[in-house]
Amino acid sequence: MPSITLKQFEGLTELTQQPLETTRRVTQVVAARSMKDLKEVPSGSLVVIEPIFPLDTSSYRFDLALRTVGSGAVALLSYAQTWNGASMTAQQIAQSRDIAIGHLLDHHDTTSVALHLRNLIDDGGQPGLGALELVAKELARTKDLEGIPGMLEGCGSHLAAPLRIAPVRESERGLPIRVAGSVRYHLELGDRTPPAVTTSAAAQIARHIEELYESDYEARELPEVTRSELFNEILLSDSATGADAVARLRQSDFPIDGSHIAIRVDCHEPLPAPSTMRTVVRCQVRVAEILLATMRNRLGQWTQAGTMHSILLISTSERAHSDAIAADTRVALQKAIVEAQEAFPGLNLHVGMGSAHLGVAGFRTSVTEATTAVRAARSRSRANKIEEFDRLGLGRALVRWAEIDGVRPVIDEIMRPLLQQTPRQARDAISTLRAYLDSGRNITKTAAILHLHRNTVNYRIARISELLSVDIEDPDDRLLLDLSCRVAEAEFF
Repeated sequence: MPSITLKQFEGLTELTQQPLETTRRVTQVVAARSMKDLKEVPSGSLVVIEPIFPLDTSSYRFDLALRTVGSGAVALLSYAQTWNGASMTAQQIAQSRDIAIGHLLDHHDTTSVALHLRNLIDDGGQPGLGALELVAKELARTKDLEGIPGMLEGCGSHLAAPLRIAPVRESERGLPIRVAGSVRYHLELGDRTPPAVTTSAAAQIARHIEELYESDYEARELPEVTRSELFNEILLSDSATGADAVARLRQSDFPIDGSHIAIRVDCHEPLPAPSTMRTVVRCQVRVAEILLATMRNRLGQWTQAGTMHSILLISTSERAHSDAIAADTRVALQKAIVEAQEAFPGLNLHVGMGSAHLGVAGFRTSVTEATTAVRAARSRSRANKIEEFDRLGLGRALVRWAEIDGVRPVIDEIMRPLLQQTPRQARDAISTLRAYLDSGRNITKTAAILHLHRNTVNYRIARISELLSVDIEDPDDRLLLDLSCRVAEAEFF
Protein backbone atom coordinates (compact mmCIF):
# COMPACT_ATOMS: atom_id res chain seq x y z
CA MET A 1 0.00 0.00 0.00
CA PRO A 2 1.34 3.50 -0.82
CA SER A 3 2.44 5.75 2.03
CA ILE A 4 -0.34 8.31 2.70
CA THR A 5 0.03 10.95 5.42
CA LEU A 6 -2.14 13.66 6.95
CA LYS A 7 -0.49 16.26 4.71
CA GLN A 8 -2.35 14.80 1.76
CA PHE A 9 -5.69 15.70 3.42
CA GLU A 10 -4.95 19.43 3.71
CA GLY A 11 -7.67 20.38 1.23
CA LEU A 12 -10.32 18.62 3.30
CA THR A 13 -9.19 19.21 6.90
CA GLU A 14 -7.70 21.84 9.15
CA LEU A 15 -5.49 20.61 11.97
CA THR A 16 -4.90 22.73 15.04
CA GLN A 17 -2.31 20.30 16.33
CA GLN A 18 -0.07 17.95 14.33
CA PRO A 19 1.19 14.62 15.71
CA LEU A 20 4.83 14.52 16.74
CA GLU A 21 5.50 11.93 14.04
CA THR A 22 4.17 13.77 10.96
CA THR A 23 4.87 10.87 8.64
CA ARG A 24 2.47 8.45 10.35
CA ARG A 25 0.56 6.56 7.66
CA VAL A 26 -3.20 6.89 7.15
CA THR A 27 -4.74 3.60 6.05
CA GLN A 28 -8.48 4.13 6.64
CA VAL A 29 -11.20 6.56 7.69
CA VAL A 30 -13.38 5.63 10.68
CA ALA A 31 -16.72 7.26 11.55
CA ALA A 32 -17.26 7.57 15.32
CA ARG A 33 -20.85 7.82 16.53
CA SER A 34 -20.24 6.96 20.21
CA MET A 35 -17.46 6.41 22.75
CA LYS A 36 -17.66 2.69 21.97
CA ASP A 37 -16.53 3.36 18.38
CA LEU A 38 -13.38 5.08 19.67
CA LYS A 39 -12.00 2.27 21.80
CA GLU A 40 -10.57 -0.15 19.27
CA VAL A 41 -9.81 1.67 16.03
CA PRO A 42 -7.36 -0.05 13.67
CA SER A 43 -3.86 1.25 13.21
CA GLY A 44 -3.58 4.19 10.81
CA SER A 45 -7.17 5.38 11.43
CA LEU A 46 -8.27 8.91 10.64
CA VAL A 47 -11.24 9.17 13.04
CA VAL A 48 -14.13 11.53 12.23
CA ILE A 49 -16.61 12.41 14.99
CA GLU A 50 -20.03 12.25 13.31
CA PRO A 51 -22.62 15.01 14.03
CA ILE A 52 -24.87 12.33 15.55
CA PHE A 53 -22.26 12.03 18.32
CA PRO A 54 -22.87 15.25 20.37
CA LEU A 55 -19.34 16.01 21.46
CA ASP A 56 -18.44 19.61 22.30
CA THR A 57 -14.75 19.84 21.43
CA SER A 58 -14.10 22.37 24.18
CA SER A 59 -15.66 20.22 26.93
CA TYR A 60 -14.22 17.51 29.20
CA ARG A 61 -15.97 14.86 27.07
CA PHE A 62 -13.60 15.66 24.20
CA ASP A 63 -10.70 15.18 26.62
CA LEU A 64 -12.25 11.84 27.53
CA ALA A 65 -12.59 10.93 23.84
CA LEU A 66 -8.88 11.62 23.33
CA ARG A 67 -8.04 9.32 26.26
CA THR A 68 -10.49 6.67 24.99
CA VAL A 69 -9.52 6.54 21.31
CA GLY A 70 -7.34 3.58 20.44
CA SER A 71 -3.61 3.92 19.98
CA GLY A 72 -3.98 3.24 16.26
CA ALA A 73 -5.63 6.63 15.66
CA VAL A 74 -3.62 9.12 13.64
CA ALA A 75 -6.08 12.00 14.01
CA LEU A 76 -9.38 12.86 15.71
CA LEU A 77 -11.48 15.25 13.60
CA SER A 78 -14.77 17.05 14.21
CA TYR A 79 -17.20 18.65 11.74
CA ALA A 80 -16.67 22.36 11.10
CA GLN A 81 -20.08 23.31 12.51
CA THR A 82 -19.28 21.52 15.82
CA TRP A 83 -15.66 22.68 16.15
CA ASN A 84 -15.19 25.05 19.05
CA GLY A 85 -11.44 24.76 19.39
CA ALA A 86 -9.64 22.38 21.74
CA SER A 87 -8.92 23.08 25.40
CA MET A 88 -5.37 23.24 26.74
CA THR A 89 -5.94 19.87 28.41
CA ALA A 90 -7.07 18.33 25.11
CA GLN A 91 -3.96 19.65 23.37
CA GLN A 92 -1.73 18.16 26.05
CA ILE A 93 -3.48 14.77 25.83
CA ALA A 94 -3.22 14.78 22.02
CA GLN A 95 0.48 15.64 22.20
CA SER A 96 1.20 12.90 24.73
CA ARG A 97 -0.62 10.32 22.61
CA ASP A 98 0.80 11.58 19.30
CA ILE A 99 -2.68 12.22 17.82
CA ALA A 100 -3.57 15.09 15.53
CA ILE A 101 -6.75 17.06 16.33
CA GLY A 102 -8.78 19.39 14.10
CA HIS A 103 -11.93 19.59 11.97
CA LEU A 104 -13.26 19.03 8.47
CA LEU A 105 -13.52 22.06 6.22
CA ASP A 106 -16.93 23.24 5.03
CA HIS A 107 -18.67 21.07 2.42
CA HIS A 108 -16.76 17.96 3.49
CA ASP A 109 -17.91 14.94 5.46
CA THR A 110 -16.79 11.43 6.36
CA THR A 111 -17.76 10.13 2.93
CA SER A 112 -15.75 12.70 0.98
CA VAL A 113 -12.69 12.08 3.19
CA ALA A 114 -13.00 8.31 2.70
CA LEU A 115 -13.40 8.72 -1.05
CA HIS A 116 -10.33 10.95 -1.13
CA LEU A 117 -8.34 8.29 0.69
CA ARG A 118 -9.52 5.65 -1.78
CA ASN A 119 -8.51 7.92 -4.67
CA LEU A 120 -5.05 8.38 -3.16
CA ILE A 121 -4.68 4.61 -2.76
CA ASP A 122 -5.77 4.02 -6.35
CA ASP A 123 -3.32 6.65 -7.58
CA GLY A 124 -0.40 5.18 -5.65
CA GLY A 125 -0.49 7.85 -2.97
CA GLN A 126 -0.01 10.80 -5.29
CA PRO A 127 -1.99 13.90 -4.23
CA GLY A 128 -5.22 14.12 -6.21
CA LEU A 129 -6.40 17.36 -4.71
CA GLY A 130 -5.85 19.57 -7.74
CA ALA A 131 -9.34 19.12 -9.12
CA LEU A 132 -10.95 19.27 -5.67
CA GLU A 133 -9.16 22.53 -4.88
CA LEU A 134 -10.33 24.07 -8.15
CA VAL A 135 -13.90 22.90 -7.47
CA ALA A 136 -13.72 24.41 -3.98
CA LYS A 137 -12.71 27.75 -5.50
CA GLU A 138 -15.62 27.57 -7.97
CA LEU A 139 -18.02 26.96 -5.07
CA ALA A 140 -16.59 29.83 -3.04
CA ARG A 141 -17.14 32.21 -5.97
CA THR A 142 -20.77 31.17 -6.48
CA LYS A 143 -22.97 33.22 -4.13
CA ASP A 144 -26.44 32.97 -5.72
CA LEU A 145 -28.62 30.93 -8.05
CA GLU A 146 -27.61 32.96 -11.11
CA GLY A 147 -24.05 31.73 -10.75
CA ILE A 148 -24.97 28.02 -10.81
CA PRO A 149 -24.72 27.52 -14.62
CA GLY A 150 -21.22 29.00 -14.72
CA MET A 151 -20.21 27.02 -11.65
CA LEU A 152 -21.40 23.74 -13.23
CA GLU A 153 -19.51 24.51 -16.43
CA GLY A 154 -16.32 25.34 -14.53
CA CYS A 155 -16.55 22.34 -12.19
CA GLY A 156 -17.36 20.04 -15.08
CA SER A 157 -14.26 21.25 -16.88
CA HIS A 158 -12.05 20.67 -13.81
CA LEU A 159 -13.47 17.19 -13.25
CA ALA A 160 -13.60 16.24 -16.94
CA ALA A 161 -17.25 15.24 -16.42
CA PRO A 162 -20.43 16.88 -17.75
CA LEU A 163 -22.57 18.27 -14.92
CA ARG A 164 -26.18 19.39 -15.19
CA ILE A 165 -29.19 19.97 -12.96
CA ALA A 166 -32.43 18.31 -14.01
CA PRO A 167 -35.88 18.51 -12.40
CA VAL A 168 -36.90 15.27 -10.69
CA ARG A 169 -39.73 14.72 -13.17
CA GLU A 170 -37.17 14.68 -15.99
CA SER A 171 -34.45 12.68 -14.25
CA GLU A 172 -34.45 9.27 -12.60
CA ARG A 173 -30.91 9.28 -11.22
CA GLY A 174 -28.23 11.59 -9.89
CA LEU A 175 -27.37 13.26 -6.60
CA PRO A 176 -30.52 14.63 -4.94
CA ILE A 177 -30.90 18.39 -4.43
CA ARG A 178 -33.50 19.37 -1.86
CA VAL A 179 -35.48 22.59 -1.77
CA ALA A 180 -37.63 23.32 1.30
CA GLY A 181 -37.18 19.74 2.51
CA SER A 182 -38.17 17.85 -0.65
CA VAL A 183 -36.06 16.60 -3.56
CA ARG A 184 -36.73 18.92 -6.51
CA TYR A 185 -33.66 18.30 -8.71
CA HIS A 186 -30.91 15.80 -9.49
CA LEU A 187 -27.26 16.65 -10.18
CA GLU A 188 -26.35 14.39 -13.10
CA LEU A 189 -22.75 13.32 -13.77
CA GLY A 190 -23.06 11.89 -17.26
CA ASP A 191 -23.49 8.31 -18.42
CA ARG A 192 -20.11 6.87 -17.43
CA THR A 193 -19.29 5.78 -13.88
CA PRO A 194 -17.17 8.64 -12.46
CA PRO A 195 -13.97 8.11 -10.46
CA ALA A 196 -14.05 8.49 -6.69
CA VAL A 197 -12.64 12.02 -6.67
CA THR A 198 -15.36 13.18 -9.09
CA THR A 199 -18.08 11.59 -6.96
CA SER A 200 -16.69 13.28 -3.86
CA ALA A 201 -16.55 16.67 -5.61
CA ALA A 202 -20.07 16.20 -6.99
CA ALA A 203 -21.38 15.60 -3.45
CA GLN A 204 -19.85 18.94 -2.41
CA ILE A 205 -21.38 20.67 -5.45
CA ALA A 206 -24.84 19.22 -4.72
CA ARG A 207 -24.67 20.39 -1.10
CA HIS A 208 -23.57 23.88 -2.16
CA ILE A 209 -26.44 24.11 -4.65
CA GLU A 210 -28.84 23.04 -1.88
CA GLU A 211 -27.50 25.84 0.32
CA LEU A 212 -28.03 28.38 -2.47
CA TYR A 213 -31.59 27.21 -3.05
CA GLU A 214 -32.26 27.26 0.69
CA SER A 215 -30.96 30.82 0.99
CA ASP A 216 -33.08 31.88 -1.97
CA TYR A 217 -36.13 30.13 -0.47
CA GLU A 218 -35.66 31.87 2.87
CA ALA A 219 -35.17 35.26 1.20
CA ARG A 220 -37.93 35.04 -1.42
CA GLU A 221 -40.25 32.05 -1.28
CA LEU A 222 -40.59 31.69 2.49
CA PRO A 223 -42.09 35.18 2.88
CA GLU A 224 -44.49 34.28 0.06
CA VAL A 225 -45.46 31.05 1.82
CA THR A 226 -46.07 32.94 5.06
CA ARG A 227 -48.08 35.57 3.18
CA SER A 228 -50.12 32.83 1.55
CA GLU A 229 -51.01 31.40 4.96
CA LEU A 230 -52.02 34.84 6.24
CA PHE A 231 -54.19 35.41 3.14
CA ASN A 232 -55.95 32.11 3.73
CA GLU A 233 -56.49 33.07 7.37
CA ILE A 234 -58.14 36.32 6.30
CA LEU A 235 -60.40 34.48 3.85
CA LEU A 236 -61.42 31.77 6.31
CA SER A 237 -62.13 34.02 9.29
CA ASP A 238 -64.37 36.94 10.08
CA SER A 239 -63.08 40.51 10.33
CA ALA A 240 -62.30 40.31 14.05
CA THR A 241 -60.49 36.97 13.87
CA GLY A 242 -58.55 37.94 10.77
CA ALA A 243 -57.34 41.21 12.31
CA ASP A 244 -54.13 39.56 13.57
CA ALA A 245 -53.27 38.30 10.07
CA VAL A 246 -53.89 41.77 8.66
CA ALA A 247 -51.66 43.34 11.33
CA ARG A 248 -48.84 40.90 10.57
CA LEU A 249 -49.02 41.70 6.86
CA ARG A 250 -48.82 45.42 7.63
CA GLN A 251 -45.81 44.83 9.92
CA SER A 252 -44.04 43.07 7.04
CA ASP A 253 -44.56 46.20 4.89
CA PHE A 254 -46.86 44.29 2.54
CA PRO A 255 -49.41 46.71 0.99
CA ILE A 256 -52.51 44.87 2.23
CA ASP A 257 -54.36 48.22 2.23
CA GLY A 258 -53.57 48.73 -1.44
CA SER A 259 -55.32 47.44 -4.56
CA HIS A 260 -56.04 43.73 -5.14
CA ILE A 261 -57.04 41.63 -8.15
CA ALA A 262 -57.93 37.99 -7.42
CA ILE A 263 -57.71 35.13 -9.91
CA ARG A 264 -59.18 31.74 -9.05
CA VAL A 265 -58.23 28.58 -10.96
CA ASP A 266 -60.15 25.37 -10.28
CA CYS A 267 -58.64 22.05 -11.30
CA HIS A 268 -60.83 19.37 -9.73
CA GLU A 269 -59.95 16.93 -12.52
CA PRO A 270 -56.46 17.98 -13.64
CA LEU A 271 -55.55 14.70 -15.32
CA PRO A 272 -57.46 12.27 -17.52
CA ALA A 273 -58.74 9.35 -15.44
CA PRO A 274 -57.57 7.07 -14.06
CA SER A 275 -55.01 8.89 -11.92
CA THR A 276 -53.75 8.43 -8.38
CA MET A 277 -54.19 11.04 -5.67
CA ARG A 278 -50.42 11.55 -5.64
CA THR A 279 -50.43 12.24 -9.37
CA VAL A 280 -53.32 14.68 -9.01
CA VAL A 281 -51.64 16.59 -6.18
CA ARG A 282 -48.32 16.79 -8.07
CA CYS A 283 -50.17 18.06 -11.12
CA GLN A 284 -51.95 20.75 -9.10
CA VAL A 285 -48.74 21.87 -7.43
CA ARG A 286 -47.01 22.08 -10.81
CA VAL A 287 -49.93 23.99 -12.35
CA ALA A 288 -49.73 26.50 -9.50
CA GLU A 289 -45.96 26.88 -10.05
CA ILE A 290 -46.46 27.51 -13.79
CA LEU A 291 -49.18 30.09 -13.19
CA LEU A 292 -47.28 31.93 -10.48
CA ALA A 293 -43.98 31.90 -12.40
CA THR A 294 -45.67 33.57 -15.39
CA MET A 295 -47.66 36.09 -13.36
CA ARG A 296 -44.64 37.15 -11.28
CA ASN A 297 -43.31 38.94 -14.35
CA ARG A 298 -46.31 41.31 -14.29
CA LEU A 299 -46.53 44.50 -12.22
CA GLY A 300 -47.41 44.24 -8.54
CA GLN A 301 -46.70 41.62 -5.89
CA TRP A 302 -48.16 38.18 -6.51
CA THR A 303 -49.25 35.75 -3.82
CA GLN A 304 -50.56 32.21 -4.16
CA ALA A 305 -53.29 31.13 -1.76
CA GLY A 306 -56.30 28.82 -1.85
CA THR A 307 -56.86 25.11 -1.18
CA MET A 308 -55.61 21.99 -2.93
CA HIS A 309 -58.32 22.05 -5.61
CA SER A 310 -58.64 25.82 -5.97
CA ILE A 311 -55.61 27.97 -6.74
CA LEU A 312 -55.87 31.64 -5.81
CA LEU A 313 -53.45 34.15 -7.33
CA ILE A 314 -53.58 37.64 -5.85
CA SER A 315 -52.02 40.70 -7.50
CA THR A 316 -51.40 43.45 -4.95
CA SER A 317 -50.24 46.99 -5.65
CA GLU A 318 -49.82 50.05 -3.42
CA ARG A 319 -51.79 52.08 -5.97
CA ALA A 320 -55.01 51.24 -7.76
CA HIS A 321 -54.65 48.83 -10.68
CA SER A 322 -55.14 50.65 -13.97
CA ASP A 323 -57.16 49.26 -16.88
CA ALA A 324 -53.88 48.73 -18.76
CA ILE A 325 -52.45 46.60 -15.92
CA ALA A 326 -55.66 44.56 -15.76
CA ALA A 327 -55.50 43.97 -19.52
CA ASP A 328 -51.83 42.94 -19.28
CA THR A 329 -52.75 40.56 -16.46
CA ARG A 330 -55.40 38.89 -18.65
CA VAL A 331 -52.91 38.38 -21.48
CA ALA A 332 -50.31 36.88 -19.12
CA LEU A 333 -52.92 34.66 -17.48
CA GLN A 334 -54.05 33.24 -20.81
CA LYS A 335 -50.40 32.52 -21.67
CA ALA A 336 -49.96 30.72 -18.33
CA ILE A 337 -53.05 28.59 -19.05
CA VAL A 338 -51.56 27.55 -22.40
CA GLU A 339 -48.25 26.64 -20.70
CA ALA A 340 -50.12 24.52 -18.13
CA GLN A 341 -51.93 22.71 -20.96
CA GLU A 342 -48.62 22.05 -22.72
CA ALA A 343 -47.21 20.57 -19.52
CA PHE A 344 -50.32 18.43 -18.97
CA PRO A 345 -52.12 17.61 -22.23
CA GLY A 346 -55.87 17.25 -21.73
CA LEU A 347 -55.87 19.52 -18.69
CA ASN A 348 -59.12 21.45 -18.10
CA LEU A 349 -58.99 24.57 -15.92
CA HIS A 350 -61.87 26.84 -14.99
CA VAL A 351 -60.54 30.34 -14.44
CA GLY A 352 -62.28 33.33 -12.87
CA MET A 353 -60.90 36.86 -12.51
CA GLY A 354 -62.22 39.44 -10.07
CA SER A 355 -62.12 43.23 -10.38
CA ALA A 356 -59.61 45.50 -8.67
CA HIS A 357 -60.63 46.64 -5.17
CA LEU A 358 -58.91 48.53 -2.36
CA GLY A 359 -58.11 47.41 1.19
CA VAL A 360 -58.77 44.22 3.14
CA ALA A 361 -62.49 44.34 2.36
CA GLY A 362 -61.60 44.85 -1.29
CA PHE A 363 -59.33 41.80 -1.17
CA ARG A 364 -62.23 39.65 0.08
CA THR A 365 -64.57 41.17 -2.51
CA SER A 366 -62.21 40.45 -5.41
CA VAL A 367 -61.81 36.83 -4.23
CA THR A 368 -65.62 36.50 -4.03
CA GLU A 369 -65.91 37.91 -7.55
CA ALA A 370 -63.28 35.50 -8.88
CA THR A 371 -65.16 32.62 -7.24
CA THR A 372 -68.44 33.75 -8.83
CA ALA A 373 -66.71 33.97 -12.22
CA VAL A 374 -65.37 30.41 -11.81
CA ARG A 375 -68.89 29.15 -11.09
CA ALA A 376 -70.05 30.83 -14.29
CA ALA A 377 -67.14 29.30 -16.27
CA ARG A 378 -68.07 25.82 -15.06
CA SER A 379 -71.80 26.25 -15.69
CA ARG A 380 -71.09 27.52 -19.21
CA SER A 381 -68.48 24.79 -19.88
CA ARG A 382 -65.84 27.42 -20.61
CA ALA A 383 -62.68 25.46 -19.77
CA ASN A 384 -59.23 27.04 -20.22
CA LYS A 385 -60.74 30.47 -20.87
CA ILE A 386 -60.82 33.45 -18.54
CA GLU A 387 -64.26 34.31 -17.16
CA GLU A 388 -64.20 37.91 -15.90
CA PHE A 389 -66.55 39.00 -13.17
CA ASP A 390 -67.12 42.39 -14.78
CA ARG A 391 -68.65 40.65 -17.80
CA LEU A 392 -71.17 38.60 -15.81
CA GLY A 393 -74.82 39.56 -15.61
CA LEU A 394 -77.00 38.72 -12.63
CA GLY A 395 -74.18 37.08 -10.65
CA ARG A 396 -72.23 40.32 -10.70
CA ALA A 397 -75.26 42.29 -9.53
CA LEU A 398 -75.95 39.84 -6.69
CA VAL A 399 -72.42 39.99 -5.31
CA ARG A 400 -72.39 43.80 -5.50
CA TRP A 401 -75.80 43.88 -3.80
CA ALA A 402 -74.52 41.66 -1.00
CA GLU A 403 -71.69 44.12 -0.29
CA ILE A 404 -74.07 47.04 0.42
CA ASP A 405 -73.95 48.14 4.06
CA GLY A 406 -76.57 46.30 6.11
CA VAL A 407 -77.29 43.59 3.51
CA ARG A 408 -74.51 41.18 4.40
CA PRO A 409 -75.63 40.66 8.04
CA VAL A 410 -79.15 39.85 6.81
CA ILE A 411 -77.85 37.28 4.30
CA ASP A 412 -75.59 35.73 6.94
CA GLU A 413 -78.44 35.45 9.43
CA ILE A 414 -80.78 33.82 6.90
CA MET A 415 -78.28 31.32 5.50
CA ARG A 416 -76.35 30.50 8.69
CA PRO A 417 -78.52 27.47 9.70
CA LEU A 418 -77.85 25.84 6.32
CA LEU A 419 -74.16 26.75 6.10
CA GLN A 420 -73.43 25.47 9.63
CA GLN A 421 -74.00 21.92 8.45
CA THR A 422 -71.24 19.77 6.97
CA PRO A 423 -69.99 21.04 3.58
CA ARG A 424 -71.86 18.29 1.72
CA GLN A 425 -75.11 18.83 3.65
CA ALA A 426 -74.86 22.59 3.08
CA ARG A 427 -74.23 22.10 -0.65
CA ASP A 428 -77.20 19.71 -0.98
CA ALA A 429 -79.46 22.07 0.97
CA ILE A 430 -78.54 25.14 -1.11
CA SER A 431 -78.90 23.34 -4.46
CA THR A 432 -82.23 21.80 -3.41
CA LEU A 433 -83.58 25.14 -2.20
CA ARG A 434 -82.47 26.90 -5.39
CA ALA A 435 -84.15 24.30 -7.60
CA TYR A 436 -87.29 24.36 -5.45
CA LEU A 437 -87.64 28.14 -5.67
CA ASP A 438 -86.76 28.22 -9.39
CA SER A 439 -89.46 25.62 -10.16
CA GLY A 440 -92.17 27.64 -8.40
CA ARG A 441 -92.09 25.32 -5.35
CA ASN A 442 -93.09 22.33 -7.45
CA ILE A 443 -91.77 19.10 -5.91
CA THR A 444 -92.07 17.09 -9.12
CA LYS A 445 -90.13 19.65 -11.20
CA THR A 446 -87.54 20.00 -8.44
CA ALA A 447 -87.00 16.24 -8.37
CA ALA A 448 -86.57 16.20 -12.15
CA ILE A 449 -84.05 19.09 -12.06
CA LEU A 450 -81.96 17.37 -9.36
CA HIS A 451 -82.48 13.82 -10.65
CA LEU A 452 -83.82 12.78 -7.24
CA HIS A 453 -86.87 10.90 -6.01
CA ARG A 454 -89.88 13.00 -4.91
CA ASN A 455 -89.65 11.61 -1.37
CA THR A 456 -86.00 12.72 -1.12
CA VAL A 457 -86.93 16.24 -2.21
CA ASN A 458 -89.90 16.32 0.20
CA TYR A 459 -87.64 15.28 3.05
CA ARG A 460 -85.00 17.88 2.21
CA ILE A 461 -87.49 20.75 1.89
CA ALA A 462 -89.11 19.80 5.19
CA ARG A 463 -85.70 19.75 6.86
CA ILE A 464 -84.70 23.10 5.28
CA SER A 465 -87.98 24.70 6.46
CA GLU A 466 -87.23 23.56 10.02
CA LEU A 467 -83.75 25.10 9.95
CA LEU A 468 -84.63 28.44 8.34
CA SER A 469 -85.82 31.42 10.36
CA VAL A 470 -87.93 32.74 7.42
CA ASP A 471 -91.21 31.47 6.00
CA ILE A 472 -90.88 30.00 2.50
CA GLU A 473 -94.60 30.53 1.97
CA ASP A 474 -94.36 34.29 2.59
CA PRO A 475 -93.74 36.16 -0.74
CA ASP A 476 -91.43 38.81 0.78
CA ASP A 477 -89.44 36.26 2.77
CA ARG A 478 -89.27 34.02 -0.26
CA LEU A 479 -87.77 36.78 -2.45
CA LEU A 480 -85.12 37.60 0.15
CA LEU A 481 -84.42 33.89 0.61
CA ASP A 482 -84.06 33.39 -3.16
CA LEU A 483 -81.54 36.23 -3.46
CA SER A 484 -79.62 35.13 -0.35
CA CYS A 485 -79.52 31.58 -1.64
CA ARG A 486 -78.02 32.71 -4.96
CA VAL A 487 -75.37 34.79 -3.20
CA ALA A 488 -74.43 31.88 -0.92
CA GLU A 489 -74.21 29.52 -3.88
CA ALA A 490 -71.97 31.96 -5.78
CA GLU A 491 -69.65 32.51 -2.83
CA PHE A 492 -69.31 29.07 -1.26
CA PHE A 493 -70.07 26.37 -3.84
